[in-house]
Order: sequence, then C-alpha cells, then structure tokens
Amino acid sequence: MTIEAAASPVHEPHPWPRGVDRTPSMSIGAVVERLRQEFPAITTSKVRFLEERGIVAPVRTATGYRKFSEADVERLRFCLSAQRDSYLPIRAILDELSALDAGHEAEITPTARVVVSDGELVAPARSDMTVTGRELRDLTGISREELDAIVSAGLVTPDAAGYFPHGSIRIVQAVGALRREGIAPRNLRYLKMTAQRHADLIDQVTSRGRMDRSGADAERRHAKNSEIAEIIADLATTLLRGEIEQLS
Repeated sequence: MTIEAAASPVHEPHPWPRGVDRTPSMSIGAVVERLRQEFPAITTSKVRFLEERGIVAPVRTATGYRKFSEADVERLRFCLSAQRDSYLPIRAILDELSALDAGHEAEITPTARVVVSDGELVAPARSDMTVTGRELRDLTGISREELDAIVSAGLVTPDAAGYFPHGSIRIVQAVGALRREGIAPRNLRYLKMTAQRHADLIDQVTSRGRMDRSGADAERRHAKNSEIAEIIADLATTLLRGEIEQLS
C-alpha cells in the first residue's frame, strides 16, 4: 500500500457555525425580519454593509439576488451582538469569527449589566440604553456628590429627563478610579474637550465627498469613524507613555 493510499483525506472545516443548515433559502428581507425582534435597528443596508465587510458571503442567484442560510443568520447575530453588547469594531469581530472558523473559542468580553434600584439584574446592557442617576451610582459605587461633581465637569451629561447614556458607566468608573488617585473631576475637563475636537476632526475627514447620510454609506462612514478613532486613541496612549518615561 502506498503512502498516498494510506493517508486519510484532509477535509477543510466549514466556517462557523458548524452543524447549522447552510442551504441558501432566505432573501435579505427575510433575514432582516428574522433579526428585527432582537435587533430593532437592523436594516437591509446594514446587512449589505456587513456582507461588504466579510461577515457573511451569501450565495447569488443567476439573476443577482442574495440568498442567505441559517448559518449566515447566526454569523450576523454574532456580529450584531458583539457590536451591541461589547462595543467591538468590525475588525475585532472579523478576528473573532476567523478564530471560530479555525475551530478556536471566541473571547468576547461582556459589558456591565444594568442594575435596577432593588439590585435585581436585568437584560444585558446595550449601547443605546440609558440609566438613571441612581442606577449609575449603584453600578459604579459613587456618591450623589461625586456624580454631581462629574456632571459639573461636563464629563457625563444627563438628558432632559435625567437619564444618562449607557457609556456614562465606563466614564464614571474611570473618573472614580482617578479621583481615588487624587485627580479631581474638574481637572479632567480637557479630556472631554479633546474628545470633542477629535470627533470634529474625524467628521471633517469622513464627510468629504459624501452624498447622503443613509443606508450602506452611513454604515461605512460609521465604521471608518470608529477605525480612525481607534488610531487616534492608540496614538494618544503611545504619546502619553513616552512622556511618562521622560519623568523617570
């Protein structure tokens, strides 16, 4: 028996998820309807954008129509959940999916969960959720006076009804940690102003030549905004580390 005859055939594993029907049977409209209950903001433009970024690769019919499978829906659900619950950019989600495709486990860090006033946990927090001042204090362990100081410094801002954006949780946690190191919230005002200037700069860059603010164009612009913001944040961190090294 030759070596070739004795060798077992090597089969490439199917992309994740395995064991899920891969028959291309759903239109893009049907996919949106499947996902809308869990992700109310989902649109056909969003699905097309995620296809462009490589999250899914639906089959095209002879007439050019997209056909999605149950496996495609699961990959879209994975991506949308990672964006909603863990604030992951597309690049990081693609890395996670590549790991899953290769048979590894994905490691997505869950975000904090909202705690109601009686301390009972509810559904995982989403980026579009808001929290009350009481919930914000409960989640971060700060006092009313400390929260008032953070608001006065302009680092977080409630809406007209007194609700804070969900992202305020991370901001307050960070500000609280710095306060314990002796850095008062009022000394951090410049960080908010710097963030606003960076956001204005990014908007100027990505606004050039755009025709509208809807559909796939909006999704692409949002992704590009996030990518540029990551680069700026990494640059700021590197510059700060360089300055700290000069202090030693």
